[in-house]
Amino acid sequence: MKKWVAILIALTIAVGAFFAGRWTKPATVPADYTSLKEEVTSLTADKTSLEDQLSAANQAKENLGNDKTLLEAQLVEADQVKADLTAEVNSLKAEITSLEAQSVECPTCPVCSVTTEPAKVPDSVQKFQDLATFYIDGDQFIENWKVQGAQMSYTCQYGYGVFITMDPGVVNGQSTGDLGAVFYVACDKGEVITLTTPHWSTSALHQQIHLVEFTQEISEKQAVEFLKILKVDEGKPIAYFINSSGEVTNYQ
Repeated sequence: MKKWVAILIALTIAVGAFFAGRWTKPATVPADYTSLKEEVTSLTADKTSLEDQLSAANQAKENLGNDKTLLEAQLVEADQVKADLTAEVNSLKAEITSLEAQSVECPTCPVCSVTTEPAKVPDSVQKFQDLATFYIDGDQFIENWKVQGAQMSYTCQYGYGVFITMDPGVVNGQSTGDLGAVFYVACDKGEVITLTTPHWSTSALHQQIHLVEFTQEISEKQAVEFLKILKVDEGKPIAYFINSSGEVTNYQ
């Protein structure tokens, strides 16, 4: 009997100890909990970032849609401009064709048969320079014009005569005298006129002579009239008229 009591007491103690240990044992936190928490935090951040990127992508898509609409509108406008320009070009081509047709027919038109007559040299002028339309400045064509003390020569280019203003010197053998003179020298095309003077321009660096040649025909009467006007304009005391035969007439 004592033996069973002892066994019963022992079982009671064992069961009590078993249940006491089962309900009072402290909970144990898994060792990888912290790592899992960090991973969750990282995934959350990645999710936020992806959401931001998706939002930006959606905005870009919307912008592209707007740009596409704008470009399509500009394309329509460009097509209209092109159509307008094409119509204008075609109109101009038609106008050119019409003008060309008129130019072909022009010889039968009275207006086309009108020819423009060259201006005629007047018989008299107030100043010699009023004749500038009818002569050229021949200074640049005078040989040795820029060589001090050298004999000069001028070759007539038109054959209608030259007018010369100079300080004391000699033209085709005719002396000007002590005060200088003006000349008209008749000459054929290709004929050479010789000139000399001791006077030199230290500022312009050429010999003191000025020559112009007429490009249109003038009569002897006109040449004499123009020579007298040149004499007054230049303030020279004498004018020499040398005809095509070399005969000299002076006017004071």
